[in-house]
Amino acid sequence: MHPRAGSAVFALWLLACSRESPPSSGSPSPSSLASPPASVGAIGSLTAERRQRVLDAALPLIRAHYVAPDLGAVAAQAVQDHQARGDYASGVEEDFARRLTDDLRAVTHDLHFRVRYRAPGTTEVVTPERRAELEVEARHGIHSVERLAGGVALLRIDSFLEPPSSQALRNAYATAMGEVADARALVLDLRDNYGGDPTTVAFAMSYLFDATPVHLNDIWSRDEDVTWQNWTQRDLPGPRFGGKKPLFVLVSKRTISGGEEAAYDLQSQKRALVIGETTAGAANPSPRFDLGEGFAVFIPSARAINPVTHTNWEGTGVVPDVAVDPADAVKVALSRAIGAG
Repeated sequence: MHPRAGSAVFALWLLACSRESPPSSGSPSPSSLASPPASVGAIGSLTAERRQRVLDAALPLIRAHYVAPDLGAVAAQAVQDHQARGDYASGVEEDFARRLTDDLRAVTHDLHFRVRYRAPGTTEVVTPERRAELEVEARHGIHSVERLAGGVALLRIDSFLEPPSSQALRNAYATAMGEVADARALVLDLRDNYGGDPTTVAFAMSYLFDATPVHLNDIWSRDEDVTWQNWTQRDLPGPRFGGKKPLFVLVSKRTISGGEEAAYDLQSQKRALVIGETTAGAANPSPRFDLGEGFAVFIPSARAINPVTHTNWEGTGVVPDVAVDPADAVKVALSRAIGAG
């Protein structure tokens, strides 16, 4: 298949991976990532009849679309059992969405599984973290560029949400990479990267390799039983950092989804040394399905398959080559970068 085939299909699938609530401490818990936001509207108006209509819509979709069919069937049955036991008695819509999310993740351990509620006709309450994400997205995912000691550059990317067809994104990368291309070594900071479009990951990673295309990642869709490939690009706006100079990637437990893919791709290609702590462990793209009543479910229905490892980071996270407290990761990377010279 052509390396870029299918890019339009998956361009929106990872948009559901934006981290609406960060992990707290230790390993991520089922409720610690992507918890449904509070919404404006009636509180406590969820009747038993409405709740049943939501479940009647959700359970067949979970069985039909979850990437691992047998596990999806178990998860749907678990929700059905909870309903039969009266475990969903709360009349608060947000509580119901949160509980469904937790129960689905308790079975699948899939952090992309999520049920969200937003009262019809209202807008999402913008939390401080979401406001920070919107500011990053206004900068096309690129948080900052710095020059450190010893000819080392630091590039922080917090998002890959915007598709690579965007001219604004391409201009932003051309500018950012123009500031780091001549550096002796590069530190790529993904510690707060909350994911996005896998084709944007491939576009961004292209700057860190030479012009010959490199096969980075595949995505298999259960619904279509088709595998799409993502490769680095031969032609880019602006200069490359290239594929020969030292590269260090910083990660944390807050690194999720497309941010994890970038780290995993570079690590599996032996292009970079990954420094920090094990990442969140979310690799399955999840399209959104409307359930009515103001509810929606994000069902992971595809799987990333690395062409080198033939697996992915789902459930395990990206394990760093050098395990350190993320707060010390820049210092450690800089020390190693200077030492590499």
